[in-house]
Amino acid sequence: MNALEQQVEEQIDAVELVARGVTNCARCGRTLTDPVSVKRGLGPVCYGLSGGGIFDGNMDVPDEEWARRERLIVAGGEVDFGVNWRYPVEGIGVGYTMRVSVRFHEGRFEAYGHVNRYGHPDGDDEVVFVRTTDLKEAYQAAIEAGPRYTAMAHRAQVQVARAAARRSKVQELFKTSKEVTDDVRSRVHGRRAL
Repeated sequence: MNALEQQVEEQIDAVELVARGVTNCARCGRTLTDPVSVKRGLGPVCYGLSGGGIFDGNMDVPDEEWARRERLIVAGGEVDFGVNWRYPVEGIGVGYTMRVSVRFHEGRFEAYGHVNRYGHPDGDDEVVFVRTTDLKEAYQAAIEAGPRYTAMAHRAQVQVARAAARRSKVQELFKTSKEVTDDVRSRVHGRRAL
């Protein structure tokens, strides 16, 4: 099985686990079984540590408020759900920041993130989390996106730090091994190490 086939198999396995109600937390990697946690991709503790809960109350409003929001957004407005969410970048310890918003674009509501890539040659980036005709669905996706991506950035940062620590330990072991080898060689050849 080549690497691409293995990656596809792993993704299929992950989808099957989610379908059965089991997945891993985006922040700590622990197995999730609670339906709310599985849907969010975060356990309750990691959801809170990643900034979750700040905007949850925005979903609990009367129908009149939903109608008002819809009129404002369709007229060209946007609703922001924070500007300092973290966005993971694979292979580096520090990710980018992201502004999460809801807008009306090309006849649908979009929950999206504007990723500030800090002078990247290709400029900033945009990630659309969901495109839908249902404003509530877009709101929910935006509310959950900030904490989820922040959690993923945290996990990526931890993984990079662990990899760096492992490299440092290997380098230290190599240095110690080289010193021992040099000492043994000098003794074998009857020379004294200086």
